Amino acid sequence: MSTESYLLKICLATEDEAKTGLYMFLLRQYVNKAGLEEQQASLLAAAVTNRVFGEKSTGEPGTAFAAENSKLIDDHARKLASDNALCSCLSGAAYSTSYGRYIAAGGSRSMFSNTFLKYIRTLSRLHDGDYETIRQKTAEQIADLNRTILDPIEAMRFFDIFRPLPDNPNERSFYDAVHQFALDMGVFNSRGE
Repeated sequence: MSTESYLLKICLATEDEAKTGLYMFLLRQYVNKAGLEEQQASLLAAAVTNRVFGEKSTGEPGTAFAAENSKLIDDHARKLASDNALCSCLSGAAYSTSYGRYIAAGGSRSMFSNTFLKYIRTLSRLHDGDYETIRQKTAEQIADLNRTILDPIEAMRFFDIFRPLPDNPNERSFYDAVHQFALDMGVFNSRGE
Protein backbone atom coordinates (compact mmCIF):
# COMPACT_ATOMS: atom_id res chain seq x y z
CA MET A 1 0.00 0.00 0.00
CA SER A 2 1.39 3.41 -0.94
CA THR A 3 1.93 6.09 1.71
CA GLU A 4 -0.80 8.19 0.11
CA SER A 5 -3.29 5.29 0.16
CA TYR A 6 -2.42 4.56 3.78
CA LEU A 7 -2.87 8.19 4.81
CA LEU A 8 -6.20 8.47 3.00
CA LYS A 9 -7.42 5.25 4.59
CA ILE A 10 -6.40 6.15 8.15
CA CYS A 11 -7.66 9.73 7.82
CA LEU A 12 -11.05 8.57 6.57
CA ALA A 13 -11.32 5.97 9.34
CA THR A 14 -10.42 8.63 11.92
CA GLU A 15 -13.07 10.99 10.57
CA ASP A 16 -15.79 8.33 10.53
CA GLU A 17 -15.05 7.02 14.02
CA ALA A 18 -14.67 10.51 15.52
CA LYS A 19 -18.02 11.68 14.20
CA THR A 20 -19.80 8.51 15.29
CA GLY A 21 -18.08 8.54 18.69
CA LEU A 22 -18.91 12.20 19.30
CA TYR A 23 -22.53 11.61 18.28
CA MET A 24 -22.81 8.69 20.74
CA PHE A 25 -21.09 10.69 23.49
CA LEU A 26 -23.52 13.58 23.05
CA LEU A 27 -26.56 11.35 22.70
CA ARG A 28 -25.77 9.71 26.04
CA GLN A 29 -25.30 13.08 27.71
CA TYR A 30 -28.53 14.48 26.33
CA VAL A 31 -30.60 11.44 27.29
CA ASN A 32 -28.98 10.55 30.62
CA LYS A 33 -27.96 13.94 32.03
CA ALA A 34 -30.22 16.44 30.30
CA GLY A 35 -33.27 14.17 30.29
CA LEU A 36 -34.17 14.79 26.65
CA GLU A 37 -36.32 12.22 24.91
CA GLU A 38 -34.50 10.02 22.39
CA GLN A 39 -35.69 11.77 19.19
CA GLN A 40 -34.83 15.28 20.44
CA ALA A 41 -31.52 14.09 21.88
CA SER A 42 -30.64 12.40 18.58
CA LEU A 43 -31.36 15.53 16.55
CA LEU A 44 -29.33 17.70 18.92
CA ALA A 45 -26.41 15.26 19.04
CA ALA A 46 -26.29 15.05 15.24
CA ALA A 47 -26.53 18.81 14.86
CA VAL A 48 -23.77 19.50 17.39
CA THR A 49 -21.53 16.86 15.79
CA ASN A 50 -22.07 18.45 12.39
CA ARG A 51 -21.36 21.93 13.74
CA VAL A 52 -18.18 20.81 15.53
CA PHE A 53 -16.88 19.32 12.26
CA GLY A 54 -17.95 22.36 10.23
CA GLU A 55 -20.66 20.53 8.33
CA LYS A 56 -24.28 21.21 7.55
CA SER A 57 -27.15 18.98 8.61
CA THR A 58 -28.66 16.79 5.95
CA GLY A 59 -32.14 15.38 5.53
CA GLU A 60 -35.36 17.19 6.31
CA PRO A 61 -35.59 16.62 10.08
CA GLY A 62 -31.92 17.48 10.66
CA THR A 63 -31.95 20.55 8.41
CA ALA A 64 -35.13 21.91 9.98
CA PHE A 65 -33.85 21.25 13.51
CA ALA A 66 -30.53 22.99 12.79
CA ALA A 67 -32.27 26.01 11.29
CA GLU A 68 -34.63 26.40 14.24
CA ASN A 69 -32.03 25.75 16.98
CA SER A 70 -28.81 27.37 15.79
CA LYS A 71 -28.04 29.15 19.08
CA LEU A 72 -28.76 26.03 21.15
CA ILE A 73 -26.48 23.97 18.90
CA ASP A 74 -23.68 26.54 19.17
CA ASP A 75 -24.07 26.68 22.96
CA HIS A 76 -23.74 22.90 23.22
CA ALA A 77 -20.73 22.89 20.90
CA ARG A 78 -19.01 25.54 23.05
CA LYS A 79 -19.59 23.45 26.19
CA LEU A 80 -17.30 20.77 24.77
CA ALA A 81 -14.32 23.15 25.14
CA SER A 82 -14.24 22.49 28.89
CA ASP A 83 -13.31 18.80 28.39
CA ASN A 84 -9.59 18.87 27.58
CA ALA A 85 -9.28 15.13 26.92
CA LEU A 86 -12.19 15.21 24.48
CA CYS A 87 -10.82 18.37 22.84
CA SER A 88 -7.41 16.74 22.32
CA CYS A 89 -9.05 13.72 20.72
CA LEU A 90 -11.26 15.90 18.50
CA SER A 91 -8.30 18.10 17.52
CA GLY A 92 -6.46 15.04 16.23
CA ALA A 93 -9.60 14.00 14.40
CA ALA A 94 -9.95 17.46 12.86
CA TYR A 95 -6.35 17.31 11.71
CA SER A 96 -6.81 13.87 10.15
CA THR A 97 -10.12 14.78 8.53
CA SER A 98 -8.65 17.92 7.01
CA TYR A 99 -5.38 16.24 6.01
CA GLY A 100 -7.26 13.45 4.26
CA ARG A 101 -9.25 16.05 2.32
CA TYR A 102 -6.03 17.91 1.51
CA ILE A 103 -4.37 14.78 0.12
CA ALA A 104 -7.51 13.79 -1.82
CA ALA A 105 -7.59 17.27 -3.38
CA GLY A 106 -4.01 16.86 -4.62
CA GLY A 107 -2.23 18.93 -1.97
CA SER A 108 1.55 18.76 -1.89
CA ARG A 109 3.08 16.76 0.92
CA SER A 110 6.77 16.45 0.16
CA MET A 111 9.35 16.83 2.90
CA PHE A 112 10.13 20.39 1.84
CA SER A 113 6.74 21.50 0.59
CA ASN A 114 3.71 20.71 2.68
CA THR A 115 1.38 23.68 2.89
CA PHE A 116 -0.98 21.80 5.21
CA LEU A 117 1.72 21.12 7.82
CA LYS A 118 2.84 24.74 7.60
CA TYR A 119 -0.76 25.77 8.37
CA ILE A 120 -0.95 23.32 11.32
CA ARG A 121 2.33 24.56 12.76
CA THR A 122 1.15 28.17 12.69
CA LEU A 123 -1.81 27.28 14.92
CA SER A 124 0.41 26.61 17.91
CA ARG A 125 2.34 29.84 17.34
CA LEU A 126 -0.47 32.35 16.88
CA HIS A 127 0.65 34.31 19.94
CA ASP A 128 3.29 35.70 17.56
CA GLY A 129 1.51 38.05 15.13
CA ASP A 130 3.78 37.05 12.24
CA TYR A 131 2.32 33.57 12.29
CA GLU A 132 -1.23 34.85 11.75
CA THR A 133 -0.16 36.21 8.37
CA ILE A 134 1.38 32.85 7.47
CA ARG A 135 -1.73 31.03 8.70
CA GLN A 136 -3.99 33.17 6.53
CA LYS A 137 -1.79 32.73 3.47
CA THR A 138 -1.56 28.95 3.85
CA ALA A 139 -5.30 28.71 4.57
CA GLU A 140 -5.97 30.52 1.29
CA GLN A 141 -3.64 28.17 -0.59
CA ILE A 142 -5.42 25.17 0.91
CA ALA A 143 -8.86 26.63 0.16
CA ASP A 144 -7.79 27.02 -3.48
CA LEU A 145 -7.67 23.21 -3.61
CA ASN A 146 -11.08 22.80 -1.95
CA ARG A 147 -12.93 25.27 0.28
CA THR A 148 -14.06 22.54 2.73
CA ILE A 149 -10.63 21.12 3.60
CA LEU A 150 -10.13 23.21 6.73
CA ASP A 151 -13.78 23.31 7.87
CA PRO A 152 -13.30 20.87 10.78
CA ILE A 153 -10.26 22.70 12.15
CA GLU A 154 -11.76 26.16 11.69
CA ALA A 155 -15.07 25.10 13.28
CA MET A 156 -13.26 23.65 16.28
CA ARG A 157 -11.14 26.80 16.56
CA PHE A 158 -14.33 28.87 16.55
CA PHE A 159 -15.75 26.85 19.46
CA ASP A 160 -12.39 26.82 21.33
CA ILE A 161 -12.23 23.04 20.99
CA PHE A 162 -9.11 22.85 18.85
CA ARG A 163 -5.89 22.28 20.78
CA PRO A 164 -2.35 22.84 19.45
CA LEU A 165 -0.80 19.80 17.82
CA PRO A 166 2.82 18.65 17.69
CA ASP A 167 4.97 20.02 14.85
CA ASN A 168 5.05 16.54 13.34
CA PRO A 169 1.54 15.15 13.84
CA ASN A 170 1.14 11.39 13.87
CA GLU A 171 -1.95 10.24 12.01
CA ARG A 172 -1.75 6.77 13.54
CA SER A 173 -1.72 8.08 17.11
CA PHE A 174 -4.69 10.33 16.31
CA TYR A 175 -6.55 7.33 14.91
CA ASP A 176 -5.69 5.21 17.95
CA ALA A 177 -7.05 7.89 20.32
CA VAL A 178 -10.22 8.31 18.27
CA HIS A 179 -10.69 4.55 17.97
CA GLN A 180 -10.41 4.14 21.74
CA PHE A 181 -12.94 6.94 22.21
CA ALA A 182 -15.31 5.23 19.75
CA LEU A 183 -14.87 1.91 21.56
CA ASP A 184 -15.59 3.61 24.89
CA MET A 185 -18.78 5.06 23.40
CA GLY A 186 -19.95 1.64 22.20
CA VAL A 187 -19.60 2.39 18.51
CA PHE A 188 -18.35 -1.14 17.88
CA ASN A 189 -19.75 -4.39 19.15
CA SER A 190 -17.64 -6.75 21.26
CA ARG A 191 -16.00 -8.19 18.14
CA GLY A 192 -14.79 -4.73 17.02
CA GLU A 193 -17.25 -4.37 14.15
